[in-house]
Amino acid sequence: MGQVFSHQIDLVREFRNILVSGAVDPPDPKIDAARGRSWSFLLRVTRGATAEFRRGLEREEKESTKGQMQELARLLDSVGCNIYFASGANDSNKSPGEEVLRRFYNESEKVIDELADVGLPQLSHHLLETLEILVPMDPRRVFIRAAGVVRGGQKGGYQFDPMAEEVIVRIVNRYLADHREIFQKYKKPRGHLIEVLDTFVRAGGEKARRLSYGLEEIFR
Repeated sequence: MGQVFSHQIDLVREFRNILVSGAVDPPDPKIDAARGRSWSFLLRVTRGATAEFRRGLEREEKESTKGQMQELARLLDSVGCNIYFASGANDSNKSPGEEVLRRFYNESEKVIDELADVGLPQLSHHLLETLEILVPMDPRRVFIRAAGVVRGGQKGGYQFDPMAEEVIVRIVNRYLADHREIFQKYKKPRGHLIEVLDTFVRAGGEKARRLSYGLEEIFR
């Protein structure tokens, strides 16, 4: 079983550059087809791994199960890590450009949604940092997705990681500066904003606490 997971992880790494390959205009049918197959593979692997991971959490902790869960965690972390690097979130100088990034966002949605609820701290962090650079693509939906990642991350204690608080405070500040109207006009993102900050406040996050004190201004 371990060899199967290792092979899948190797394939995930190989597909990293393909996920952003090809110009948007004019499109290249061959490259677009290869990229589409890569995303389909990632989605298929992710769905299978997340389903098995959830089943594993429900079973008794036997040694054989522990080993399989570790391998599943490695595979899911690898998917999130490679999406993170493909997006250029690790280095703004390596951004694939706005048009490609918008396409990347549209093509990555299903995979990100599958991963959001897993709860592995490193995976949650990579997803949040990836969503951070995708904010301009669709601010309202990106924030809802980010809130879902935070919600899922609580399973693994992600809210207690100082780096987690750093990135969520950075994201919220960006929204308050550039997209405040989303919270003023829409009830769902506003509820998610309160939920996200409360999660980190309950975990003892001082920066999240200070930020939450100023929320009244948003609703004026």
